[in-house]
Amino acid sequence: MEAARIAALRGHLVSLYEKGKELGAGQLRIAATPPGKGKINWVREDLGTQLRKLGVTINTGRDIDREMVEKLAPEVLIVATGAQPVQPNIPGLGMAVETRHAVSLNTAHDILSGKAQIQGKKVAVIGGWQTGCETAEYLASKGNTVSIVARSSQAQMAGDSIPANRAALFARLGQFKVEIIPDHDVREVKPNGLSLVGKDGKERFLEADTIVLARGVTPNRAWADSLEGKIAEVYYIGDCNQPATIAEATYQGAVVGRRI
Repeated sequence: MEAARIAALRGHLVSLYEKGKELGAGQLRIAATPPGKGKINWVREDLGTQLRKLGVTINTGRDIDREMVEKLAPEVLIVATGAQPVQPNIPGLGMAVETRHAVSLNTAHDILSGKAQIQGKKVAVIGGWQTGCETAEYLASKGNTVSIVARSSQAQMAGDSIPANRAALFARLGQFKVEIIPDHDVREVKPNGLSLVGKDGKERFLEADTIVLARGVTPNRAWADSLEGKIAEVYYIGDCNQPATIAEATYQGAVVGRRI
């Protein structure tokens, strides 16, 4: 949206395609879901307003692909297709156990986007960066009993967040009685929880009804890569280039908008 805004200000004829039903329906909406982060919605609302004022052609509910781009034949293509959750290689993660005690699997994106609704469950969040910690807080606020399993030390957890925000986040996790298990990796997913192993080699079992994956994201740009050489100018910004913060992604959009 920022790339489109700047390009339109510079006099270009801009069309924006979003596969969701509304602008900012992806990462911005997810980022605004955890407790206390609702004002992030102001960012997408403001950008959407500016785009409409500038006459940008907005296409929502359109999942664009290589064939559509070739048909549109733009002089410049800006790819901001985001990223998808990493699926770690953990034994038993993809199992389908046909018992009433079978553990269920979701991603942090599933939870924060509203795709999965979890209440009154024992939840194990795998991943201790900002997304994992904020997802744990969100789940705890919904009445779940939540544990965070992180390979990093507690001092490193949520290390990708602003220091002042990190301190407040851990204070709230404490208020919600979220269990923090640093310096542990997941050895195996069991029908009723996780088999863990610490850096000291000691094992423990964590009972859980639901597992939530929050071990980062990987760029989603496969179809766009195939257009290299067929479009005069192609730019990759945001998470599809490299996982980034809102500020970093917005900056990338502003820079690309000025380069065209």
